[in-house]
Amino acid sequence: MDGWTLHWLEASGYLSGYRTEITAAFEQAYRTVSTMMPPPRLDITVQRLAGETIPEMASSGAPIAARCSR
Repeated sequence: MDGWTLHWLEASGYLSGYRTEITAAFEQAYRTVSTMMPPPRLDITVQRLAGETIPEMASSGAPIAARCSR
């Protein structure tokens, strides 16, 4: 997964039990994108936010700016 870096934010919740499955999903996504184009470089944050996930989107409902800082 060259160019994609997963950053595990565990202060708000334990993630160790999910790392293998989440990493495998990102590796598969990277391989899929690689068949169509060179994947862009990405820093990906993974954070457990209990009660804030939209299951259909596998994402929190908060705007990206509210979840990330530079």
